[in-house]
Amino acid sequence: RWNDSLLLYQDSLKHIQKTEKALQIQNEVDMKKLEQESDRRMWVFSLSAGAFVLLVMFLLVRHYRRVNQDKHVMAEKLKQMYAYVQRIAELEASDRDHSLEVEGLRHQLEHLQTIRNELLEHGKQCYGQIVNGGTTTKWNKDDFEAVVEYYSSKYPEKVENIASAYSNLTSYNLFVLLLPEMGIAQDDIPRVLNNTMGAVRTMRSRISRKKKE
Repeated sequence: RWNDSLLLYQDSLKHIQKTEKALQIQNEVDMKKLEQESDRRMWVFSLSAGAFVLLVMFLLVRHYRRVNQDKHVMAEKLKQMYAYVQRIAELEASDRDHSLEVEGLRHQLEHLQTIRNELLEHGKQCYGQIVNGGTTTKWNKDDFEAVVEYYSSKYPEKVENIASAYSNLTSYNLFVLLLPEMGIAQDDIPRVLNNTMGAVRTMRSRISRKKKE
């Protein structure tokens, strides 16, 4: 009888241990699912917030582009980035597995972000040259566009207020108008532009004709 009781106890203990093990495994699986779901929701939330920021930036740049003659790469890149973020958010919210498409979109998004960062970094360097006493003697069209885009990313309202008051501004036109905002004294502008005071006056006169009524 004692042996039978012992065997029965051992069997019960094994059953309890198996049950506890099964419950532990199930709990671990459930916790992992909860963590994955939490991560997915946080990712979707981050994407939504990022999409909103990109949308605001795109609208600002689009307006700036509308009053400018030059084609601005930044506006197109922001538009693409916004579209990718929106698409990723839709796929992440879906019940189906879209991991391959999401991964591809993330790579494209990162590529566009890299291009944008490089443009802004170049604009930052050009801006640094100006505020530290440099000139635009060796600058080309891309340099003027880059510094305007960089300054616009830092002070969108300032650029918007100036750009919206004119029609058909080039990047160079807008750069000239922004120099006082960048802290460049009026009598120092000819040096920055590597031009004479008379030439600067003529340039400003031509730009003033583009001012909206």
